[in-house]
Amino acid sequence: MLPGNISFGLLAVVGTVFTGPFDTLTRFTVEERLLYWGGVVVFSIFVATLAQKLVYGFAKDSSKAMAILVDSAVMTVLFSPIAYGWTVLFLDISLAWRDFLHVIMNVMLVSLMIFACRKLVFDWARMVTFERSQSGAFPVPPLSMPDTMVGRPRLARRIAEDDPGPIRRIEAMNHFVTVFTERDSYQIRMRFADAVDEMDGIPGLVTHRSHWVANVVVDEVERRNGRLLLRLNCGTRVPVSRKYRPALEEAGLV
Repeated sequence: MLPGNISFGLLAVVGTVFTGPFDTLTRFTVEERLLYWGGVVVFSIFVATLAQKLVYGFAKDSSKAMAILVDSAVMTVLFSPIAYGWTVLFLDISLAWRDFLHVIMNVMLVSLMIFACRKLVFDWARMVTFERSQSGAFPVPPLSMPDTMVGRPRLARRIAEDDPGPIRRIEAMNHFVTVFTERDSYQIRMRFADAVDEMDGIPGLVTHRSHWVANVVVDEVERRNGRLLLRLNCGTRVPVSRKYRPALEEAGLV
């Protein structure tokens, strides 16, 4: 993530210095724009990373649109005062309250645009990786795996090598499964049954024809409108179908 943020930051600084958005092209010299926008970009990267970490437990299992909205809202709350303060400090002037509202609007709109583009680009890049690999999934690392991969289920070989895991749950949709870890989620083209089979050695159960969960992440059982749900420690609720309920009762989860 860090190299990607640095690359994006450098591109953002170069772009803002030469285009001079928000009237900075006429008000500032090139050196002043470099200092001003460099500070804005550096602060924004740190705050955006913090914002995503704060809402990760909620946003990772939400829809794309909801995740983008939540990330943008938190970014706006955290970064608007910083952007306002940096502008006041840089210009050495006092700004009116309406100027602060203007900063909030700008931060909100830019955050929405950046988080939306970032999500679309990352999803596109991940899908290209799937399509280029033989199985449509992340390429399996070679047999001489690093120490961080030793002792992990076979399915862990299909996710990013630098993701320490553990795998929390698996969800199937059409010809893909989504593997959720503590840090991220990975869409893999494979059969759900094969994905579950590759979780050998990890205590877990199929709760539904499209869901597998690790035992350790189950917090409690909920009943809603006659439906049985497992609430996981990340807040996600997974359905339990009638077919798989006896196995969960035998395991003591229900």
